[in-house]
Amino acid sequence: MNLYIKRFFASLIDFYFVGFLIIIPTFLLWPKIINNPKEYIITYQFICILIYILYFYILEKYYNTTLGKKLLKLKIIKNKKSNFFIRSVFKIVPFDIISFLFTKDGKFWHDIFSYTEVVEKR
Repeated sequence: MNLYIKRFFASLIDFYFVGFLIIIPTFLLWPKIINNPKEYIITYQFICILIYILYFYILEKYYNTTLGKKLLKLKIIKNKKSNFFIRSVFKIVPFDIISFLFTKDGKFWHDIFSYTEVVEKR
């Protein structure tokens, strides 16, 4: 299977798991959001973004993979310059998902700016 297709499906799996993690603050904050949306909606959005960034940061930095990548036998190659915080934050940039179309070597922005590379496990 093509590496880009594997990465796409790995992302879908990761989005599923992140969505599952976001359910927890949703249940905790939902009554407050309904009663006072202006006050709590920003807090809720901040928590959701924080969960998203931390999911990728922790798994990729310490395990060189995410749940989706692990299921599809992908891993992250890092070097001394690798920065997983930048990698995680760049994933919330709207056009990052299609950024490989705009680079010479077909890399995603989050790979380029974090000095990492995703490869298939052998």
